[in-house]
Amino acid sequence: MTNPYPLPSGIRQTDILVGNGGSTYGPFAFKVFDTEDVQVWVRPPNVEEFSIADVEVLKVDDLPFDNFTVTFPANLQDTTSFVVASARVASRDAGVMGGTRINPDALEKEFSKIAATQQEQSRDIARGVKTDFGGVDLVVAAGIDDGHLLKKEGNRLVGGGSAQDISNARDEALVAAVAAASSSEAAAAAATTAGNSATATAASQAQAQMLVDMATAGYAGFEPGAFYDLGRLADDITLFPGDLGRLADL
Repeated sequence: MTNPYPLPSGIRQTDILVGNGGSTYGPFAFKVFDTEDVQVWVRPPNVEEFSIADVEVLKVDDLPFDNFTVTFPANLQDTTSFVVASARVASRDAGVMGGTRINPDALEKEFSKIAATQQEQSRDIARGVKTDFGGVDLVVAAGIDDGHLLKKEGNRLVGGGSAQDISNARDEALVAAVAAASSSEAAAAAATTAGNSATATAASQAQAQMLVDMATAGYAGFEPGAFYDLGRLADDITLFPGDLGRLADL
């Protein structure tokens, strides 16, 4: 029996496509059961991320499992990228029994719906965060603010510092480095001043010692009560300003 709903192996998703100046695109390399299963992700120029686009989806021949087209609200230029995918949510809308017998057509249809959902799940799992063999399963915490990094805490990925935090830390480090350099220069200047002061002190000590040595040499050898011929004065000098009189008695 021929399968009325053949489903070739695939990920049920296009490559990244670009606009060609029109608004309608398709049909594509996969079919859908329901137009509600189709998702279109678009990335306008100068935008980093794809986002869900609001498009009109129409079947080509109005068959249960059919090719389809998508129409955007406006024409797309080649600077706009988009991806078309099927994202079916499994459901059981109809039975496979016809009276007391199984309806082969209904059964084949359900089998193909199940297979389509499995293909899409495999595709989406491949885009998820994976851990290497032997690693722990990781859970991403909810409520992480935009612009924050992730850090690992046990088996959870939680919010870390933000790019602004890193920038602030860098600025503070630069300020600290400049302050440290200034302190180093001040310390070097203080060391130079201290060295100059030490040199001056040493010179003063040497000069004082020289004076002591000279004084010691000048008076060395004089005995108490002895008379010494010290020579004569080269020039007349006045020892006393006037006549002091004489001693009445010797």
